[in-house]
Amino acid sequence: MPKSILKIKSKITSVLMATLTASLIALPVKAAEELFLADDAVLLSVKVSSLEAFAKTGKISPDLQLYLSRANAAEREEFRQALLRRVEVNPVLLSRFFNSAMGSDLLYRLGKGINIQGGGNGKYALRGAIISAAFDPQGLTLLNVLKKLPVNIEFQGERVLGFAREAKEVVRATEFLVSEMRSLDLEETKAESQINYATLPDIRKPGQYEVTQQVWHLTDPSRNRQFYVDVFIPQREGNSQIPVIVFSHGLSSRPEDYAVGLKHLASYGYLVAAPQHIGSDAIYLQEMLQGYHQNIFDLNEFINRPKDISYVIDELQRRNATEFQNRLDLKNK
Repeated sequence: MPKSILKIKSKITSVLMATLTASLIALPVKAAEELFLADDAVLLSVKVSSLEAFAKTGKISPDLQLYLSRANAAEREEFRQALLRRVEVNPVLLSRFFNSAMGSDLLYRLGKGINIQGGGNGKYALRGAIISAAFDPQGLTLLNVLKKLPVNIEFQGERVLGFAREAKEVVRATEFLVSEMRSLDLEETKAESQINYATLPDIRKPGQYEVTQQVWHLTDPSRNRQFYVDVFIPQREGNSQIPVIVFSHGLSSRPEDYAVGLKHLASYGYLVAAPQHIGSDAIYLQEMLQGYHQNIFDLNEFINRPKDISYVIDELQRRNATEFQNRLDLKNK
């Protein structure tokens, strides 16, 4: 996933999670004048003006006191800082991100716990308030988002708590998986024979083969799909077989982004072919950010990417006899 999208998602998630967290200890806004915290049959409210006064001066109004009475001094200060903390993000990219499937899904899931008054999903109110705050000179802060909300909002206490619990479970599961994998790796290492790495080549240095680079422009007529392939060819003499690696670039990147590493790999005797994936490369991302696509990648890429790889292997087979004297090893995996 591209860094720009990851940063936007991370920043927006932080702002929205700050909103959720704040609702648990104090919160909840008519363009939007009030926020409501719903907990079972109880519906309590606090004015946005009270939150603003607290954030800027530390003054606790009576409606806010009901919430903050359960918080100690450190928690109150943390809440105040959360209201004022500014997130730097390009508002245009932010708007386009929310139009993507990923951004829309994020808003929908958060909107189930942050409702418009009456119980409807608050995703559209959240989207408008966040983007409006990002364009505002005061910037994207939690307080500014709350001030920009077009309608009163209800924070569903149980759903917010459930969301927080799910997030913790994901973190806990990830930590458990990492720990288990580390243990398994350690056991496997102990079971294997010891390797004296001092006797092995230093792979940080280039290998023994010179490398030439070619760019093949291919057309798969069965899909009417045109793409290029960066090919790194080791200059190996004799009749020895040449092992082949087909490298698939990451989401919203390009084969040339990995050119240094791929050339280095080829210097150890591997032919490396790196195809472009036209529905999920850097060009597609830039077009998405310019408003030409709604999503970060074409959903058909789940099908087209493996077909690109297959077509490249077929192309290597077609060229094997004429360009490589049948030396390409296309059978071993």
